[in-house]
Amino acid sequence: MNNTLEKFRYFKVLLSAPNEILGGRETFLNNAQGEVYKQGSVVQLRASSLVHRVIIFIALGVFISGAFAHEDAQRAGVLAWFFWDVILVGSFVSGVFVILAVSMKKPSKLQKKVFFLGIVVPLILVSGYLVVGTLFMNVTSETGGPVHWHADFEIYNCGSPVDIIDPSGLSNRVGTSVFHVHGDNRMHVEGVVVNISDVTLREFFEVIGGRVDDYSLLLPTSNGIVTMDTRIGCDGTPAVFNIFVLRVQDARAGMTTNMQYTLTRIDSFDEYVPAPFAYVPPGDCVIVEFGAQTNTTDALCDSYERAIERGDVVEAESSGG
Repeated sequence: MNNTLEKFRYFKVLLSAPNEILGGRETFLNNAQGEVYKQGSVVQLRASSLVHRVIIFIALGVFISGAFAHEDAQRAGVLAWFFWDVILVGSFVSGVFVILAVSMKKPSKLQKKVFFLGIVVPLILVSGYLVVGTLFMNVTSETGGPVHWHADFEIYNCGSPVDIIDPSGLSNRVGTSVFHVHGDNRMHVEGVVVNISDVTLREFFEVIGGRVDDYSLLLPTSNGIVTMDTRIGCDGTPAVFNIFVLRVQDARAGMTTNMQYTLTRIDSFDEYVPAPFAYVPPGDCVIVEFGAQTNTTDALCDSYERAIERGDVVEAESSGG
């Protein structure tokens, strides 16, 4: 009976301790005995220090994530830069008022109201802006809202395959949140695309860390940067960029068999935008060959090669291949 009573008192003190600290009462637990000591100033100081550390940690997290998101939005062209600036400013203002509130020992009623409004109002405004901004972005985007498209690709530099750099870190992607690759030779378009020009083949190479100009293509690989330059060619032999697109005719979502594809040569990285399908095929296969000029190719993406072996897709008679 005595043990039960002691345990009850111990847990009662444990449960009441947070309330005592937050209420400014002078209580503290001493080891496992559960005794109460009147050291409110020490407890309050420790609690205040802990709160400050938590606030600083949260603020750093907000600014770091916001910075990445801001860069992501600018590079992908998916969110206006002002979108993330509003979030950062609102979070900063609320954070400042939180720090002021916990730093002041005995705020007056007026000060409490000011702190409350300074914390809550920016958060409400930011939340409202997020909702309205997201709805507006979905309505005005060329895709009419979020999409989930995939297109496979193969790249050859003077006959040798180019293996794009593998992703690292928690994001497990190379590129932006909307336009990226997971080290699987597959372009991923996932999210709201405001402008279709944001998901061209040129844009893909640039968001993964490459560079495209009128003469050359630079791509990041696990072994460094691979440079393909028409002014240099392949071992002294003139070379150009041969870009081919394998696309299923009359494709529709859910197609798995009885597919026919055409092989088309395009002249520019800017011309290509992935077909609006999540599965490949009917999603596209893109072949980029840097070498002697040609109007056809025998190269295939793995997904198309497997589908051909299964008999799910064949080349159309009208194809240019």
